[in-house]
Amino acid sequence: MKRLANGRRCFCNREKSHAASVHEGFGCWRKKSFFIPFFSLKSMLRTQTNAIWHEKCPRCREGDIFSYPVSKISRFADMNEHCPVCKLRYEKEPGTFYGAMYVSYGFSIALIVTLFVATFVLGRDPQLWVYFVVILPTLVVMTPLFFRYARVLWLYFFTGIRYDPKFSKP
Repeated sequence: MKRLANGRRCFCNREKSHAASVHEGFGCWRKKSFFIPFFSLKSMLRTQTNAIWHEKCPRCREGDIFSYPVSKISRFADMNEHCPVCKLRYEKEPGTFYGAMYVSYGFSIALIVTLFVATFVLGRDPQLWVYFVVILPTLVVMTPLFFRYARVLWLYFFTGIRYDPKFSKP
């Protein structure tokens, strides 16, 4: 076992060039060191989930994607053109977020089905107007959240922008 400059351990018996190139990222995937990168990956996913939850830039995970909080209903859709920290342009071309409409649609359908089943079970098959009274106001209230998180998820998973720690604040 050798200790590397970045603090990780290596259990393989390869030369220094292996340690310099492979261990800069997640570490060596040989022998016992398989478990070392797993914990690094777990902490990376935790920070990515946290950044998605707080609507942060996918490249630096520090700058805000939206200009105003979701509670400001008249401006909930206003996005920053660039990340305030790393200057990433969010909308690289016109129509970048057309695909986010499908993500938002999926959120809406999931909510409608969930509320329909819950109303059916808890209300013991109520009249049709009860479904409308339960589903429509909830859907209207959730639309700003669906809009924002659909765009955030689209940025993170479908635009090819990856986290790069060198763009984070020092």
